[in-house]
Amino acid sequence: MAGRDRTAEALYSWCRENYEIGHVFDQAELLSAGIIPDQDIHILLAATTYLVKNSLFKLHDFKNAGGGIGWELISQERAAKYSTPF
Repeated sequence: MAGRDRTAEALYSWCRENYEIGHVFDQAELLSAGIIPDQDIHILLAATTYLVKNSLFKLHDFKNAGGGIGWELISQERAAKYSTPF
């Protein structure tokens, strides 16, 4: 992957170690990992954007279920089928 994001990669590793593929995270769950420095929302957004662009997270919109967004955990094997290096 060009332009690696070590924070995003650490967040993904934490997700894989603690949750099953297909789990949908909300913002609070991801911040609870202790990976995002100072629980900075901008760093979280950059990390989740990186993971979505690399097909490791799938974005979910919960506007019909009370609002907010979530991120679904995708396996590296599945992501490899859909990811295009940038």
